[in-house]
Amino acid sequence: MRTMRPRRIASALLIAAALLAPRRALAQPGDATTASSLFLAGRQAMDARNYAQACPQFAESFRLDPAVGTLLNLANCEDKIGHMADAWTHFRSVLEQLPPKDDRALIARARLAAIEPRLSHLTLTLDPDQPAGVAVARDDVPISPAALGVSLAVNAGDHDVVVTAPGREKSRIHITIKEGEHREAALHAGPKATSASSSSAPVAGADAPPQIASHGYGDTRRTLGFVLGGVGVATLGAGAITGILTLGKASIIKDPAHCSAALRCDATGVDAASAGKTLSVVSTVTLIAGAAAAAAGVVLVITSQGKAPVTAGFMVSPGGAGLQIGSEW
Repeated sequence: MRTMRPRRIASALLIAAALLAPRRALAQPGDATTASSLFLAGRQAMDARNYAQACPQFAESFRLDPAVGTLLNLANCEDKIGHMADAWTHFRSVLEQLPPKDDRALIARARLAAIEPRLSHLTLTLDPDQPAGVAVARDDVPISPAALGVSLAVNAGDHDVVVTAPGREKSRIHITIKEGEHREAALHAGPKATSASSSSAPVAGADAPPQIASHGYGDTRRTLGFVLGGVGVATLGAGAITGILTLGKASIIKDPAHCSAALRCDATGVDAASAGKTLSVVSTVTLIAGAAAAAAGVVLVITSQGKAPVTAGFMVSPGGAGLQIGSEW
C-alpha cells in the first residue's frame, strides 16, 4: 500500500481541521453566512490552485467572522503565493489562539518551522541627526520609531520606503529583497524644501491664502482671438482705403484730358497708371491678410467657449472676396 507523503498528510489535516473549526458567536448572522460562503469559495479556489482568488476570499471571510480555521487556511494560501511574512504572522496567531495539543496547533507549528528559513528580513535605520517630526513609511504603512533598527520580517519582492519631515522634501528609496535575504537600509530626511514647494504646502492653523483667479487655455484663446480680429478689421480698413485710392487713379486714366482711347497718356496719366497698379496690389494683399486675421480671430473666440469644432476659410475671386465659417452640431 502506498504511503502518503508528509506534506500531503499535513494538507489533509489542515483541511479537516479547518472545516471542523467552530465559528465565533460574536459575528452577526448575516456576516457569518457571508463569511461561510467566502470560506467555501476560497476552499474551491485552493483546490483549483487559484491562490490569487482564494487568499482575498479567506481574508474577507476572516474579517467578517474571525475563526481560527479561516486564519489557518489564509496562512496556508499566503504560503502558496510566496507571502512568507504574512503566512508566518498568521500561523503564529493561530498558535496563540489554540491549546498546544490541538491538531490545528500542531499543523501551524510544523508550517512555521518550514517557513522560518525562507523568511526575508529588512532592517531600517534612521540617522540620529534627523529633524524633529521625521516619519517613516514602508509601502504606505507607517513604521513605528520603535521598529527602526529592528530586523522585520517582510514579504520578498519590491518595497518603497518614504521618509517625511516638516520643511523637508520627501526622501524615497526602492528596495528589492529576495526570499530568505536579510537587507539593511539607512534612511535620512530629504533636503530642505524650496520656497515654491513650501508655499504650496498647507500650514496647519494658518488662514487659507487668497485665491488668485487663473486664466485657462480658453481665456488665452479668446484674448488672442480678439487681438487678431482687431488686427484683421484694421487691415481690412487699410485695404478699403487703398482700394478707394486705386479707383481715384483709375478715374484719372479714364479722363480724355490725360489719356487717349489708345491709352496714350501724358505725364499725369502715366503717374496715375503706375500708382494705381501699386495701390491695386497693396489693396488686394491687405484685404486678404485682413480677412484671414479676422477669420482666425472669429475661430479662436468661438472655440474658446467649448463649442463644436469650427472651420473657417477665405475665398478670393475676380469678383471679390468672402469669409466662410462652418461648424458641426
